[in-house]
Order: sequence, then C-alpha cells, then structure tokens
Amino acid sequence: MVLTTEVQRIETELARSKITAEALVRKFQSASRADVKLACALYGYFGAGKEDVYLQYLMNRIRPAVTELILSGRVSQLAELEEKGAFTAELTDSFLETAISAGAQEATVWLLQLKERRFGFPDRDFSL
Repeated sequence: MVLTTEVQRIETELARSKITAEALVRKFQSASRADVKLACALYGYFGAGKEDVYLQYLMNRIRPAVTELILSGRVSQLAELEEKGAFTAELTDSFLETAISAGAQEATVWLLQLKERRFGFPDRDFSL
C-alpha cells in the first residue's frame, strides 16, 4: 500500500517544474517548512544529483526521511540510505513498526531481511 503524503506531493511538483539544480539548492536552503525541506532533499539527492548537502540533511533527519520512503514505497532508495550507515538496530526496529503499521509489505520484507543480515534477532530463539 502506497500512501500519498505532502512531501511526495511537493516532490512531484518539483519534478514537474523541471527546477534547475541551483534553484533547488536555493529552495532547499531557504525553506522554513520541514516538509518542503525534506521534499527538496529527497528530490535533490535521489532525483537530481546526489549532492552532499542533501545527503547530510537526510542523515540528520533519518527518521522522517525513511518514514517518507516507506510510505511512498521507495525501497531501493531506502536501501541506498541504509548503505550510508545511518541505520542502527533500534532505528531498524522503529522503521519496521512504521512499515507494518502503514501496510508497506515490500518495505517490511526488506527491513526484516536487513535486520536478519545486520543485527539478527537476539531476543528470539528460532532453533528447533
């Protein structure tokens, strides 16, 4: 299930407007609303060129960034952020709860596989 969020709506507007990289940076830097800034960062990093300023913002705001990616069904971009090393075991559990409550099956499966691969399930015994 993919939900349309305000951030996703703003990202769509940015894509439709064919905003230049310079204008996007200016909009990102001048934005006072968190949803506009997050949309600019997601669009700028994943859509316009992977600039460090956007990645730094996304890493500092990892919870809202990952929540947005989960809600909009963008698992490949979720994996890309995870490769940057920002996911801890606690954050992964929190993201799993978000994915499950949103009904985002693809993100839930991906997060479960990530948890198994990186952190395991120390509170569970699956031995037979």
